[in-house]
Amino acid sequence: IPNELGPYWVKMVSNIDLYEEITPKNIVRVHMFDALTRGIEPYYYEYYGSKDKSIEVGKILAKFDELDKKGFFTMAANDGLEKNETISLVIQRYFIKVEGENAPMNIAPGFKLGMNVKHMTHFSTTRDAVIFPEKMIDVVRTKITGEIEGMLLEDVLLTAGMRWEEGASFLAVSTDGTSYALDYETMLKCSIIDDGDYVSLHDGEKILTNDLLRIDMK
Repeated sequence: IPNELGPYWVKMVSNIDLYEEITPKNIVRVHMFDALTRGIEPYYYEYYGSKDKSIEVGKILAKFDELDKKGFFTMAANDGLEKNETISLVIQRYFIKVEGENAPMNIAPGFKLGMNVKHMTHFSTTRDAVIFPEKMIDVVRTKITGEIEGMLLEDVLLTAGMRWEEGASFLAVSTDGTSYALDYETMLKCSIIDDGDYVSLHDGEKILTNDLLRIDMK
C-alpha cells in the first residue's frame, strides 16, 4: 500500500473485513482535551515499566451529544500519521496515555506496541474532534500575542477536520458555561494559547476566555 510504513504492516493476515457503510466526517465541535476530560478518573497504564496517566476513550465518547458507531475514530500524530479504528473497538478498554514517553498516545491491551499513534495532535469521531494543544502547535501556523506564541484558531479548526462555507459563524464555550459568539471575520483573528494548565482564547489582544472548553460551528 503506498506510503504505508513498515511497523504498520499486518503480517500473516487471516481475514480482511470490508465495511458496507462508513459515515463521513462532519466535524461541528472541537474540544480541548484537558478541559473536556478534567472530571474523568485517570487510569495509570504501564508502558515500558512506567505507569503513566491515561484516560479511557469510552469515558470521553460518553461526553459527546452524538456518537455514530458507523463512523471511524481517527487519530493523527504530529508527524502526519493518521490511523482509523472502529468505534466498537475503542469504546471499551482503549486509552489515551497523556503522560510519559511518546504521549499523547493511544494504548490498549488488544494491540502490540508499535501500532501506537505517538505525539497525537488530535482525534475525532464523525461530529466531534478533540485536540492536544501542546502537540497541535507543531503543525499549525502561530502568531505572537503579547510575548506568547499562540495558534491561529482557523488553522486549529481546519487541522482538526472542521469545514465551513465563507461567512459561517462559531461559538466559543468556556468550562464555566459562558459562550462567546464569533462571526467569520472574528474567528480569523482569534488565536489559542496553551500555558500548560489552561487554554485561553484571544481576539487580538483581548482575552475571551482563560479556560476554553470547545469551539462549535453554528
